[in-house]
Amino acid sequence: MNKMGKDNLAKLASEVQLARMRMAAAETKAKAAKQRARLAKRRSKETKQAARSAKKEAKQAKLEAAQTAQGLEDAEAKLHKARARAAKQRKKSAPVEAKARIKTKPAPREPARKPAKARAKAVVRRPAPKIGMPGPVPASPGLPKAPALPLPGAGAQPHRNQAGT
Repeated sequence: MNKMGKDNLAKLASEVQLARMRMAAAETKAKAAKQRARLAKRRSKETKQAARSAKKEAKQAKLEAAQTAQGLEDAEAKLHKARARAAKQRKKSAPVEAKARIKTKPAPREPARKPAKARAKAVVRRPAPKIGMPGPVPASPGLPKAPALPLPGAGAQPHRNQAGT
């Protein structure tokens, strides 16, 4: 083969290789698109299923609300009838009680009790120990008594600047 033939073969081989690469890329792209379509279809099915389920639950809730409303109406009707009967009974017995009742003065009330805040409380309050100051320590039987520490300002010598004044 001559030089032109080799160049031609090399050129054709590279074109074939490039076509194969394009084919592989196209197949990969098609596979990915098919996968996305399958996922979209599945999501669509799931969405439709969720919508059906939600509609079913809404219907059930509406039915339960209607039943509850009916129960409330029945209870209110019973209460109304009972109140009417009680009022009728009161009307029948009211004239007899009115004649027998004698008006008297109400008994005097006891004075109202003061609120808790206004009442005095016997509370003994002790001042809290100052921070850094030791509190009283109970003596233990086995240890000797510790000498008392002088308190600051009690029997202390005057400061050198205050000595002359």
